Amino acid sequence: MGRHTVIVKNDLPSNFGKLEVHCASKDDDLGHRFLSSGEVFSWNFRVNIFETTLYFCHFWSGVKTKAFVVSNAIWDGGFL
Repeated sequence: MGRHTVIVKNDLPSNFGKLEVHCASKDDDLGHRFLSSGEVFSWNFRVNIFETTLYFCHFWSGVKTKAFVVSNAIWDGGFL
């Protein structure tokens, strides 16, 4: 498995304020970030030898919130 890059960009209009983002995996907590409109947060990683690497992000904008799986080793042909 090769190196992977995840890029999170705040494409909300500037009048929405900052987008709060918290991304993590089972082993790595990337912390909370507050992205202004147009700002980017990214990281690189490699899938573990068990091919179980999974990253998720939680997003907040005002009172709205959403969570997504942003990378899952099984998408690369790994097995659970």
